[in-house]
Amino acid sequence: MANYTQISSDERVIIADLWRRNKSYYYIAKWLSRKYDTIRDEIERNGEVNRFGKIVYSSRKAHKKYLERRQEAKAKERIIENDFKAEKKITRLITEEQLSPEQIAGRYDTVSHQTIYNWIYRMEDIELKKQIVSNLRRKGKTYRKTSKLHTFQSITAPKTMIDARPKEIDARERLGDLEGDTVLLNGLERLYTLVDRRSGYLFLRHILNGHAETIYQETLKIYREHGDKILSITYDNGVEFSYHDLITVDTGIPIYFAYPYHSWERGTNENTNGLARQYLPKGEVHGKLTKSDIQTIEDKLNHRPRKRLGYLTPYEVFVEKMDVKDFRVQSLI
Repeated sequence: MANYTQISSDERVIIADLWRRNKSYYYIAKWLSRKYDTIRDEIERNGEVNRFGKIVYSSRKAHKKYLERRQEAKAKERIIENDFKAEKKITRLITEEQLSPEQIAGRYDTVSHQTIYNWIYRMEDIELKKQIVSNLRRKGKTYRKTSKLHTFQSITAPKTMIDARPKEIDARERLGDLEGDTVLLNGLERLYTLVDRRSGYLFLRHILNGHAETIYQETLKIYREHGDKILSITYDNGVEFSYHDLITVDTGIPIYFAYPYHSWERGTNENTNGLARQYLPKGEVHGKLTKSDIQTIEDKLNHRPRKRLGYLTPYEVFVEKMDVKDFRVQSLI
């Protein structure tokens, strides 16, 4: 089904012309390939009733009414930004009293909970945004609104999709362009994997949940140790990566996203996740995993020769900067 689009100014000119000729809603809808309800609502909402009780429709006046309503809607949407006292109070209710946007909207009739979520999404003060988000109980969980499933992901910064990646990333011409994902183990436990696209070098972390805050903190730890080696990250589309804008602000690393259900867009990552599963099968209890256990798995995979690297290891390519021409076949004897 095609997505609905607003009536354009050019369409309003045609509507006005046909309406003056006493054409019906059905006729105009068919002419413009629009739904009957769309044309009826447009004429009745933006037309004017004359003294004879007939609707008069002017394309110019109709478009002006549309623009005025849109402006009014935008002003209403930004009611929090436009009211310093309201902004300060909502901030306090979330950060000090740990009230949710739903609870605030239920107690105060000024704004809806969605308006509060949208206000958080638009915040330019990154530190304040972090503080507010850390006090929201839902974080990466889902919530329901008007029978549609939404996620907290909707209040985070817009994503840069994989189409916008520089060509050198797609071509695997350099080291440092990573792909990221999480691998479910047991219950909430996961592996957090970051894999270099060119060499297959793996950064492996064991995390106890899939919260966006956890991914954010683990990524900062990896950055503090290896930041000079990381040029970009391309993530899976999961909600656990909804703090991507904060990661970019704190590290300067550009982040891109694959499209939902397009696992082949992160083929290196998906293949490496499969290799990691050899050591940690899904469903087994892994709660007592130590950093040493994870380091052992990471080392084994990073020192495993790869055919596509001319049988060099990811470690040799990523860390030692070796090239295929540097490889020398070793004797087994």
